[in-house]
Parts: sequence; C-alpha cells; structure tokens
Amino acid sequence: MSMRSILTLSLVAAFAVWAWAAPAAAATSGGSAAGGAAPACAGRSQFGILITGKTVALREHPSVNSRVVGALRQFAEVNACDLTSGESSYVRCGQRSVVWYRVAGRGGFVPATCTRLLFRLANQ
Repeated sequence: MSMRSILTLSLVAAFAVWAWAAPAAAATSGGSAAGGAAPACAGRSQFGILITGKTVALREHPSVNSRVVGALRQFAEVNACDLTSGESSYVRCGQRSVVWYRVAGRGGFVPATCTRLLFRLANQ
C-alpha cells in the first residue's frame, strides 16, 4: 500500500470520528466568553487515541513551531475531543500530514501521525 493511500485512509478515519463526535459536541457546548476559563474539551464528546511515537511533544497550538507544553510517552492512552488541521504540513513519526488532535485535560495538541484511534468513546 502506498504512503498516499495510507495517509488518505488515516484522514478518512479521522474525519469519520470527528463527524460522528461533532453533533454531540455542538449540542452540549454553550459557548463561553472571550478568554473563557472553561477547558477546551469541557462538555464535548471525547474519543481515545494511542500514542505511537517514542516521545510525542504536546504543543500549545496545532503547529510544529508552537510552544511545547508537555510530552506523552509511547503507548499512552489519552482522550481527544477535536481534530483540526494546522497551518502547514509536517513530517512526524515518519509520515506527512496537517492533522492534529486536541488532547483532553492536557491543554495541547499532538500530531495525528504519531497516534492511532482506539475507536471507543472515552469515559467522561
């Protein structure tokens, strides 16, 4: 299977999870004031992801140029609540992409190429 096919399948799977979780998130999010104190994933549907990279940087924004706010070790299972595209493509964990996951409860983003979806709803 070519790298392009793998990337396409990864994006389709990620979009499917996002599309499935988005209606519930929209129904439960009431919005917050500018600079709101509520966590980014509060009240939103969450799904599990597995960290596959050795040590993956948790970034403040979905960009490789963003400040590192933490790190996640390989095989860590964490919850994510959002799928987004960054400002430019990146190569991480041997693959090129623009897709990032917002990690629930950690205040940051991880590159989707360094993760695998667990296809389960997280306990909230």
